[in-house]
Amino acid sequence: MTTKKAFQKFVASTFYKQMLKALRSTQQTVQYMDGGQAEQAFRSQLDQQISEDLAENHGAAFSDSLYESFRNNLDAKQAQAGSKINYLA
Repeated sequence: MTTKKAFQKFVASTFYKQMLKALRSTQQTVQYMDGGQAEQAFRSQLDQQISEDLAENHGAAFSDSLYESFRNNLDAKQAQAGSKINYLA
């Protein structure tokens, strides 16, 4: 997994997953549309997949800025230490 992909996954698991969790908590269950225990069992997996898709398709603004900030910080620390090791390879 690349570092950029790891940041994308981080955005999915923090921002988008929490957003979906908050949205679901505001919904009232309707008896004739409720999936019961099966829906409850798989809801977190569905939310995980949706959050990963959102991060992959629409999360570039978040993950790219986090990645660039991390990279700049790492480059500055490497320059300060005089290291030539590429940790992002």
